[in-house]
Amino acid sequence: MVQKARTKLDQERNLVQQKGEILEYLDAVGQDDEEKAAKCVIEVENQKAKEVKEEECKKIEALETARKFKRKDYVHKLAEMMYKMAQFVDIPKNYIYRINFSEDKLNIIVKSPSGKLFGRGIKPNGEIKYDYQAIETLLMQCENTIDKLEKRGQYREDGLILPNGIK
Repeated sequence: MVQKARTKLDQERNLVQQKGEILEYLDAVGQDDEEKAAKCVIEVENQKAKEVKEEECKKIEALETARKFKRKDYVHKLAEMMYKMAQFVDIPKNYIYRINFSEDKLNIIVKSPSGKLFGRGIKPNGEIKYDYQAIETLLMQCENTIDKLEKRGQYREDGLILPNGIK
């Protein structure tokens, strides 16, 4: 897992570490023995899936702790998680998003460069797994709306899905 760099030196160390890990992975995958290479790929993917599952469990535990107190604390924790997750969503820099919450609702509002506002929200029911899935769905819907406006991904006229930043 890559840690957030605090200084330029930390950034350089992280880059060197990432480069080493990538080269090691490429050496293992690019070897002549396809069976060993396939095992390596499976092992790496299983490790990634395990890390994602552990991160999700930590988030759910934090929500369980927040739920023991007031409802507003629980919804606030959901909003914090939604904000952190939104940072990993592919939202272009010229779009602005805002996450609002109150004691009984949580929503996200996206403003396009042309000034159009789009919003979706949920009413958290206190069931942690449902609420967590709901905020993931809200963010996915937000990204799909932006894709539709920008005509990218599956909404491109030619139907090609290109990596981020390529039009």
